[in-house]
Amino acid sequence: MSKQLFQPPFGPESLAYGDAVVAQAADTLRIEVDELAASAEPSLLVQIKTDPRGATSPVTRQDQETEERIGAAYVGTSVRIKGEEGVTGWPVDKVSTLDIHVDPIDGTELFVEYVQQLFEWAQLPKADRPPRPTCGSMVSAGGVRPDSNTPEWAAIVAPFVEPDGIVRWNVGPGVPAVRIEPDGSQHNLPSAHELSSPETGGVILVASDSAERLFGGPLQDAGYRVLKLKSAVAAALCAMDPGLFERLRPGELGGDPIVGVAMRTAKNWDVAGVIAIANNLGHFVSATDGSPRTFEDGANSAIIAVRESIGRAVVSAIAPHL
Repeated sequence: MSKQLFQPPFGPESLAYGDAVVAQAADTLRIEVDELAASAEPSLLVQIKTDPRGATSPVTRQDQETEERIGAAYVGTSVRIKGEEGVTGWPVDKVSTLDIHVDPIDGTELFVEYVQQLFEWAQLPKADRPPRPTCGSMVSAGGVRPDSNTPEWAAIVAPFVEPDGIVRWNVGPGVPAVRIEPDGSQHNLPSAHELSSPETGGVILVASDSAERLFGGPLQDAGYRVLKLKSAVAAALCAMDPGLFERLRPGELGGDPIVGVAMRTAKNWDVAGVIAIANNLGHFVSATDGSPRTFEDGANSAIIAVRESIGRAVVSAIAPHL
């Protein structure tokens, strides 16, 4: 791990500390990828990992190092990192006062595709370059108290949505859900009741091939348009932050509102941050079977919807296919 992050001058359990750490980690990732793309012979090493259920997914050195950097900023504190890559140790007999569920690069497959596109883009003469590629992969963290099912805060960062810096989303005690642009401007996210939600129809996002395969047809039969975005964090944010999907895939929505996201496999590190935002904004949140989305180890699925009626309709549509 080539670069350590500085420890912010805030309490380590706080949103302010977490936001600063995750922002540093994401900005370091962004800079390193840019430097890699500009190198003489750019390459990205991708390995394949298999989870306990037998599902495979890609992992890169950048995933592991980003999680290591975040974990290193909490060494010596009572904050435990529960990360996707599992690279941060924790003594068996030590009690945590806060667990931070970390996804160092949510949407690694999307990230790998983006890096290859960036390599090709960077090799073109500057005069011939089209607009710089973008990517919805996110660095995500959500703080959850032990034995709680309600995330306390979220710090989520998009390193590759804008060419001139990171875009951040956070929420926490006394802090409304907000998006922070590279220029520092802050934009409060709308509450769920402020978002457009037709009586029928609208777009449901899915974040994996398996969710598209199993849920796509039933959701279409229920009257929804289904689109896939290969990042659970980005998909959930798109359901809560109007305009984000357009920034990632311009023109594809065609004016249809995003009314929810159905995630067949959504580990705690995938959703701790976005559920903190969803709860703050008044969105419907559940597991795919309609039960409350809890945060015990092994919890695995989520639905976020603009209205409870939409969330229940999604649950009903996909129930035979769980």
